[in-house]
Amino acid sequence: NPFTDYLTFKILSDKEQKADLRLYNAAGQEIFNQNQSLQRGHNEINTQLTTEYVGLIMYTWTIDNQVYSGTVARVN
Repeated sequence: NPFTDYLTFKILSDKEQKADLRLYNAAGQEIFNQNQSLQRGHNEINTQLTTEYVGLIMYTWTIDNQVYSGTVARVN
């Protein structure tokens, strides 16, 4: 789960669709957002963070009006 500059998400999609990724720091401030096109099947999305924030990061994916969330840790 810990990462440095690159964060990879693996998403299985049953159809081509749009997705929205948002990352938040521990204070709840948005530090990153990205719109993504998903293909039908397996998708691997690599995201590079340019912010210097280190610590816990909460993420949300909004896909087909459903929200999926979790937490990852960014280390030096």
